[in-house]
Amino acid sequence: MSQEKLYWILMPPFLLVALLTYFFLPTEHRYFSFIILIMFWVLYYGLKYFFAQKASRR
Repeated sequence: MSQEKLYWILMPPFLLVALLTYFFLPTEHRYFSFIILIMFWVLYYGLKYFFAQKASRR
């Protein structure tokens, strides 16, 4: 899977959830939306590493 395709598959759901949590949570809990974006980047680079390892085994 290409990196650009992986990015565009993962980004819309994470961005939507992050925006919803930012706008609907009370002010003191809005930092949760940034945690969701950090989770996106961890998952993205984790899957990128996984697919690179899988491709190098072939």
